[in-house]
Amino acid sequence: MLTTKDLFIFDVDDTLARSKCEMEDEMSEVFSRLLPHAHVAIISGGKWEILKKNVIERITEEGKSHMHKLHVLPTCGARYFKYEDNEWKEKHAYLIKEEDKSRIRELLLLASEGEYERKEVFGELVEDRKTMMSFSMFGQFAPIHIKEPADRDHSLRRKMIAKIAHLLPDYELRTGGATTIDVTQKGMDKGFGIRAISQALNIPFEKIIFIGDATHEGGNDYPAVALGLDVITVKNPQDTLKRINTWLLNKNS
Repeated sequence: MLTTKDLFIFDVDDTLARSKCEMEDEMSEVFSRLLPHAHVAIISGGKWEILKKNVIERITEEGKSHMHKLHVLPTCGARYFKYEDNEWKEKHAYLIKEEDKSRIRELLLLASEGEYERKEVFGELVEDRKTMMSFSMFGQFAPIHIKEPADRDHSLRRKMIAKIAHLLPDYELRTGGATTIDVTQKGMDKGFGIRAISQALNIPFEKIIFIGDATHEGGNDYPAVALGLDVITVKNPQDTLKRINTWLLNKNS
């Protein structure tokens, strides 16, 4: 299946790297080796600055010569960056209305009250990413050893979303990363970003493969499933690494 694809789309947190962490050396090397062979996109709830640091700046010299084949979609596809004329150019950005941001922040904090214990908060609980409002259970800079065991099955965050989703009819609320709830404008999800890339590159869905960990209904990777793409669900970056290595071996055999 993988050898017939022209576009690989990856989730980032817990797919290419641990939540809000840089790609490790082996992943950086293998990810970079994909670029000469196909278009590659990353689509994440994370903001541009985080994706630039954790993925783009980790690409090897081999990969940098094919940077024009890399597409970066922060905030679940509400923004789209492409490398053109030796620089990153923003192709679209769908901003959340300023008057809605305080309401979203208030409701996210309300939904979390009494649902779990926070002994310490690391940075903002709700971050304004301009095209997304992002809630993180222990703050935006919580260490990985606190985040990873907190809500592995996403059930706690799904419960919080259920409390407030009906109060935000113009917005999508989805779980993402290790402890995050992503809030974007209605229809502004990873499916929107995937359609944008497909159209921009004139690559049909049957030539696209999506790789992510949160492909369950309500997860922020689920729109790829709903689009009918070929989807590979991974457990962690090590699982992703094996999948890419297998594809590269088959491609070169």
